[in-house]
Amino acid sequence: MRMTTTLTRRTRWWRRFGAGVVAMVMASLAMFGASRASAADVGNPATIDPGATGTLNVNKRVNPTGTPTPGNGLEQANVTSDPLGGIEFVVKQIPGIDLTTQAGWDALAAMTVDQARTATQNVAGSSQTTNAAGLASFTGLPLGGYLVQEKLTPEQLASGLTPSPDFVVTLPLTHPTDLNAWLYTVHVYPKNAKSSITKTVDDAAAKVLGDPVNWTILGDIPSTGATDRYVITDAFDSRLDYVSATVKLSKGQVALAPEDYVITPAQGTTALAVTFTPAGLAKLWQAKSADNSVQVQVDVSTKVAGDIGDGIILNDARLFPSMSVDPGDPQSGVSVADPPVTKWGNIEITKKDAGTTMLAGAQFRVYPTPPTPRPAPTG
Repeated sequence: MRMTTTLTRRTRWWRRFGAGVVAMVMASLAMFGASRASAADVGNPATIDPGATGTLNVNKRVNPTGTPTPGNGLEQANVTSDPLGGIEFVVKQIPGIDLTTQAGWDALAAMTVDQARTATQNVAGSSQTTNAAGLASFTGLPLGGYLVQEKLTPEQLASGLTPSPDFVVTLPLTHPTDLNAWLYTVHVYPKNAKSSITKTVDDAAAKVLGDPVNWTILGDIPSTGATDRYVITDAFDSRLDYVSATVKLSKGQVALAPEDYVITPAQGTTALAVTFTPAGLAKLWQAKSADNSVQVQVDVSTKVAGDIGDGIILNDARLFPSMSVDPGDPQSGVSVADPPVTKWGNIEITKKDAGTTMLAGAQFRVYPTPPTPRPAPTG
């Protein structure tokens, strides 16, 4: 009966731990934690070596494809995404967590990532930067629970990198196959998405001021899971007036509804922002999971108004693919590598007779240049 009581108690704490820590990390990062479901699968905290230290190997990858494979703390032999060097990680030990006791595991299982951030605010972290192979190795760590945070530079954010979310990991971790053993060296594989944005112009039908000049914006969707923010902004040249915009996905079976995004501000302004709602963010990940090449497409209609100046009107756009980049900062976000331009000019025609006398009342028509020049008139 005593053994039955012990197993029941461990079943309860493992379910709480799996739901509160390991399962959360698996869902967001597919980093570690095997699908252990019963108390018999759980290592005994009393068998942890209190004199041991741990090693956390952070293996950084970019733009994973396909469905992420849950890790288990062991080194993975077949990682398909590319390694990413130059990325800083900081690990902070969560105070008051003793994993050699049942109480320590219970306390960690009840802790959210937000609570882990609060608990480690005044903790001096250890920092490492990934090498060319994408590896940052933290050695000699005391056993316990750790908050792991990725720190991207402004330049890395501007390049389109979306950081992996903060997560909690334990040292040690139960061995995935030898359930009576512990992993004191744990491998995790946080993923980055690198997003880009393109923009093209269609001004073939624009002949005079007020004619439509249309722009198509295509923004990448992060491939690391459902993002917490997705915004596309378009700050027009002062010579462009905004007319309208439509939002859709470039391909696939997922259709966006009006409640999936908000377009601001209103018609007649010189700026545009498309902000996805929580429902829309979920659809973006649904579409990305079905087709890795799908993008967000924003079609914007404008018109040229007023003084055209030098006639060269450039139109950029910016993508804010996560909470790590702030749409309130006009210089943040991912910009178009080669912004398109629409070119305009003034034509001044003077009508004279065979001499030097100016002729009033003449009317002219202006046509787009044909693909091949017309022959000069004769006679």
